[in-house]
Amino acid sequence: MLSDIEIDPKKLRSVQLRASESSVHGLTFAGFNLLSLANNHILEHGEASLIKTKDILSKNGIHTMGVSESKETSRFPLILKIKGISFGFLSYCLINDDTAYCSVDDPFDIVKDVTKVKDDVDILIVSLHWGNEYIRKPSSQQVQLAHAIINSGADLILGHHTHVLQGVERYNNGVIVYSLGNFIFDMWQKK
Repeated sequence: MLSDIEIDPKKLRSVQLRASESSVHGLTFAGFNLLSLANNHILEHGEASLIKTKDILSKNGIHTMGVSESKETSRFPLILKIKGISFGFLSYCLINDDTAYCSVDDPFDIVKDVTKVKDDVDILIVSLHWGNEYIRKPSSQQVQLAHAIINSGADLILGHHTHVLQGVERYNNGVIVYSLGNFIFDMWQKK
């Protein structure tokens, strides 16, 4: 979340899980050009902050995916052509809480989305905000869903949410990263 809307620096709840709007320059400097917004905190600071975040990212040349005006359009793929290769990106949040934006009610709807887009791109990447926090291996349900997603035509699954690494699996013609762990996230745990 990149939004200064209604921020109160004296209240932890107001500043947690958000960055100042000027932080976008760090993202562009680091070379980010695509971000998934599908996560269970994206609505924590309200819809206006989400809209502001999307606007700031767009104005700075960073594509967003996984959150849109409707659940249906949130499931549309983002397709980018890079050096003659077409990349398709799909993004979902499977953690359902009060501040989440979940574009699927049934996780196996992701399989349907992959099947629809797989023939339109050379490489298909699926971003999944999922899993149990601080657990170092995926659940059997995650493995089952990941295998179904790869079997339906995805090339790579990038998982996140657990705050820990959960391993990488080569499966059929795809790669599943069950959880990337943390990129930048203040944690109190020593591990």
